Amino acid sequence: MNSSRYINSRFSRCIVMLLIAVALMPGCTTPLQRFPPLDTPTSLGTLAWRQQQVSTVQATGTMELTSPDGRGARLEAAMVANPPTQLRLRGWKFDHAVIDLTLRDGETWVLAAESSANGPGTRPEDAARGLRAVLDLISGSFYQSAVADDASATSAKLVFRGLLAEMPVECTVDRPTLTARTITATDPESATTIALDRYQMVGGIAWPMRVEVRSPRGSFTLRFTDVELNTELSPAAFSPPGKAVRYP
Repeated sequence: MNSSRYINSRFSRCIVMLLIAVALMPGCTTPLQRFPPLDTPTSLGTLAWRQQQVSTVQATGTMELTSPDGRGARLEAAMVANPPTQLRLRGWKFDHAVIDLTLRDGETWVLAAESSANGPGTRPEDAARGLRAVLDLISGSFYQSAVADDASATSAKLVFRGLLAEMPVECTVDRPTLTARTITATDPESATTIALDRYQMVGGIAWPMRVEVRSPRGSFTLRFTDVELNTELSPAAFSPPGKAVRYP
């Protein structure tokens, strides 16, 4: 099977969940900053405040995609964001674009390999939903509206529920460090879980350097090798490529 078509058909929903995962990144440090016991409202307020400190994101790394039967592909990756209205995620191999998703001031642009011949491989509604979810999370709005599941809370973890781009999710947060560790889509048909780890401090703000998405459709792992927060972005950072298709 053509590797580009394989990525498009197998992993569009994984990409969406990955976008959510990447955004849900509250603080930690090396060594991790530890907090005294906080009540739920204070914890949510702290999480929201820390996300609000992120004004821009520039990150590079790799994407690794694996199917349930073990077939896989590895791409170079880059992401930029300017919350709450702009984000772009790109993946390429041998200088050939495989995935390019852009959200810009309410506009959604999608480019996937072979899009000129067969239409974009990533469903436009999934791309738009994932990108909007990422911006909601980076801006801290998820924590502002999330509801705590106090029955599931322990001294080691907090659990929050909320909607991301109309998708119900559950977020588990490490309580001592206030860092998101897992995100689970509560829709039974999705059966997707995201793990976040290898946190590092970047410019005074925490960032997980590894994000893994697992679902019955396969796995998707993003490994960051370089992350810059709150730096100036190029005016062209959110200009979609010429062959990208706009969706409402």
